[in-house]
Amino acid sequence: MSFAQAADSQQSAAASAVVPDPGLGNLLANPGFEQVSGGKPVNWVMFNTSTYQSVTNMVYSGSYSVKLTNNLVGNGVRSAKIDISPGIVYKASVYSYNESGGSQLYLEFWDRNNTRVGVKTTGQSVPAAWTRMEAELAAPSNAVTATVLMYQNASNKGVAYYDAASLTIEPTTLSFTGLKERSRSPGLESGTVGEAVLLKNVQPGQFAEYELPVAGTGIYDISLEGLTSAAGGQADVLLDGELIGKMDYYGQDGGRTRLAWSKSLSVGTHILKLAGAGKNPDSAGSDLLPLRVTLFLNVIKEKLQRLNDDLDSAQNLLDAANAKLLPGDAAADRYLHAKSAELAGTIQSLRDRGRQPDVDYAGAIALVNEAGKLVWDIKRFTNFAEVRLAQPGGSFGMATADSMELVYPLDLPCLCTTDPATVSLAQGEYENIQAVVMPYGEALTAVTAQVAGVIGPDGEAVPESMLHVAVSPLGSVNVKPTSSYSIPATANSPGNYYGWTPDPVRSDLSSVDVPAGTMQPYWIEMHAGALIKPGTYRVKVAFQAANTPVQTMDIQVKVWPFEIADRPKLATSMTTNPQSFYLTYGITDPEEQERMRDRYLDFLETFKIEPDLIYRNTPPTVEELKKIESKWGLRQFNVLYIDPRVGFDLNKPETWQTRIDYLLNTIGDAMAEYELAGLADKAYIYGFDETRAEYNKLVKEILRQVKARFPNVPVMSTYLDGTLGVQSGLEGLIDIWVPGVQAINQSAKAAAQQRGDQVYWYLHVSVRSPNPNWFNGYLPSDTRVLLGPLSHKFQFDGFLYYNINRWIGRTPMSDGILSNWDPRTFPNADGDGSLYYPGPDGPLASQRLHNFRDGMEDYNLLEELQVRIDHAEASGESSDVLAEARDLLHAGAIATNERTYTKSAGAYREWREQVAGMTVKLSKTIAVNRLQELLSAYETSGDLKMPLLAQLNNNLTQAVDHQQKGQAAQAVKSLEDFQKHLNNPALQGSISETARTMLIAHVERLMAIWQSQ
Repeated sequence: MSFAQAADSQQSAAASAVVPDPGLGNLLANPGFEQVSGGKPVNWVMFNTSTYQSVTNMVYSGSYSVKLTNNLVGNGVRSAKIDISPGIVYKASVYSYNESGGSQLYLEFWDRNNTRVGVKTTGQSVPAAWTRMEAELAAPSNAVTATVLMYQNASNKGVAYYDAASLTIEPTTLSFTGLKERSRSPGLESGTVGEAVLLKNVQPGQFAEYELPVAGTGIYDISLEGLTSAAGGQADVLLDGELIGKMDYYGQDGGRTRLAWSKSLSVGTHILKLAGAGKNPDSAGSDLLPLRVTLFLNVIKEKLQRLNDDLDSAQNLLDAANAKLLPGDAAADRYLHAKSAELAGTIQSLRDRGRQPDVDYAGAIALVNEAGKLVWDIKRFTNFAEVRLAQPGGSFGMATADSMELVYPLDLPCLCTTDPATVSLAQGEYENIQAVVMPYGEALTAVTAQVAGVIGPDGEAVPESMLHVAVSPLGSVNVKPTSSYSIPATANSPGNYYGWTPDPVRSDLSSVDVPAGTMQPYWIEMHAGALIKPGTYRVKVAFQAANTPVQTMDIQVKVWPFEIADRPKLATSMTTNPQSFYLTYGITDPEEQERMRDRYLDFLETFKIEPDLIYRNTPPTVEELKKIESKWGLRQFNVLYIDPRVGFDLNKPETWQTRIDYLLNTIGDAMAEYELAGLADKAYIYGFDETRAEYNKLVKEILRQVKARFPNVPVMSTYLDGTLGVQSGLEGLIDIWVPGVQAINQSAKAAAQQRGDQVYWYLHVSVRSPNPNWFNGYLPSDTRVLLGPLSHKFQFDGFLYYNINRWIGRTPMSDGILSNWDPRTFPNADGDGSLYYPGPDGPLASQRLHNFRDGMEDYNLLEELQVRIDHAEASGESSDVLAEARDLLHAGAIATNERTYTKSAGAYREWREQVAGMTVKLSKTIAVNRLQELLSAYETSGDLKMPLLAQLNNNLTQAVDHQQKGQAAQAVKSLEDFQKHLNNPALQGSISETARTMLIAHVERLMAIWQSQ
């Protein structure tokens, strides 16, 4: 039973492998297709969008077969993944009956990232007869799972039936005459008798050694077979120096002798030794006649060994957790002790079941899966034990987790801590942390959370404009199994976890119920104003459930003494389709539509997303663009989408011009209006989305005319050319190249940028781990690393995404904290095409969206460091400091490339702190220059006048002089005098309020920088 005592907790948090049918070595689940649900075979997965069904009218055996109907598309059905051992030979087979066309069988191997790393195919086209197909292949070294795919290729139109599938392990049989002899005793003679080796008259002390190759690591059943003869002797058999047993080769001529044992072997070469051990008294000699050795990977014994290992780990974890339990008689402590006893009982039960003599492969797999889940349950139990130990007086537990971590409500442990909560951020920056409410044996009802206070460095309350804090419960959506990608394992998940997964920030819920044994995360968002005083702040958040006392959590917030830019430095093209808003809410009234659109676009602006639409059929109006520009600025916009698949016949080039003229005229009319409105320089054209080489001639012709007519309008495209224009001949025609994150060619990117093109990158459904993506269930830190350090490190010019609100057929999310809102917004992919959620009255943020913004702000943070490095180089800063600064800028400690980057929130936070520290260290001169520039600018504008101007200039000059002489205390004293003059009531007529506010903020920033040195 799951630690979370709720019906929904029955999701398996352990391995992804399914339980196969018992039988003679068949590893497949439901190999005869006899288990059917909804007209489909259980434990078999549709290939892409195939047409298949379970039928009874045409079977090879049993009651059901699978019928595949192909209409000139790749059509198939694939088995569930089966755990395998690299190097071992596997054989797949199936019977197929072709009603028309042919049928194929694929044996496929997959690595940990769900990439196919090996395949063997076969097929048959025999009409109207059940015919067996077989495919045999050794598992590649990097394979971890295998599948069997029954398939009809795209050109194979027809109907085929499949039945009696199997996947088996093939034994390895090696003849002694084929083994490499390693050594033998001097004078020992040998020969051959058929396939057997003849070792003549082997005396005690004499031996022969042979190299035994083992293809894969595991527990093997080993059989050594020999011939007997009237002159046969006896031999000790040793494997890698260990005595296995004795073989007697005496007996009837041509008879057989056999020694069998089981042993765990690693991949590689092992030494098999036959040592003379005398003879039977009736034997006429001491000959040895070894014939063959057979190795068979015993997956049952292997799984049972893994079971014992997992149970040992589980017991060690439980012992460690028990050491943290309190001895008291409080209800929470009684609950935890009872839970510990329950877990201990489960460990013993699994041990007992594993010792039964009749455990088959299916039973072994089931036991391993249960033990694997038990380990995670105990880790989760440990979370509760630790929180209770740290907070013995609380009626419920509270902890914190990083905003880059997933806190699963019903299963799996949390990477939580009861250490003092801390958050660091720059002026003008957002940051987040999670609070986790953890009830023990009793459910909590009507739990509320609210900000109880924000106290500044001076002990005074801080206005919301300076440090805004908001707290909301973090909801979960139900992530379902998919064949499109795997969910990576993390420090608190075994990988491929399907079930309730946190993401929507439920700002629409004022209170929630929290069942016993669950973990309810709360999202705490903080935003430091650009003019906030640097220093340490204390945020207090209060939590209360019905009939329980208020419990509070303190969060220490450190504000760094520098500001990051509010608007993103990294360009984006993020499709935001307002039609999706209107359809989701059923809004038809134009005025209501406009209000809802404004609500969503204002929301997205706070998350650093400028609305755009790459698949635009009509150009945006000047009114739409001016509205965006007036609100928060307009960086760029797409005029029109050019799709070569629509309106063109590749086989009739003579008809192309009509469509091209339409596109040119549509763009031309819009550009004329943009020119008059002063917007033309922000326009670009998006086209040829993921277009392949067969369209190349057409694409060239369209672009030739587009560039001739609109030479100053950039063209952006995800055209599929890894060389970014060289191979396709499109260099000079496409200005902004957008390769997928998984398909980056760094040398091609550098060449394109060198010739003046821009290069963005983009995510799509085929970008899979180890590359980052924002599927539900992937670590949120993937998004942050991608948009921040990776984008900056490799100097990408921007980021594109095809849709952030693909809510086809959805209604607003308006149910409980565990929402039934379906996150599968793209076929077979949860979270693809949707980065946030439609709430009851407007948008709801998500954990992924927050991490998107955090990544964009981290990019801006690195830009601040870059500015300071450039300034420090010109100012003669030491080479050691500059080298350290450049290392931090390039983020080598956390990101090597788009496949290798940190998954540790702690490591990421440490790097951020170091970046901030270096930014502060290199800010001494810049901060002074900025303050001097402000004084000069306010003098020019008339916002700052004499005599205050002279006093401020004098204070700043003295402060700089003291600082340069190493007189830190005097330097700070001069800056304090600067502040006093700014706040002197008698001098307020010499300065505007705007100037005073800005100068106070900048002198506080400079003071903090100097004090940190």
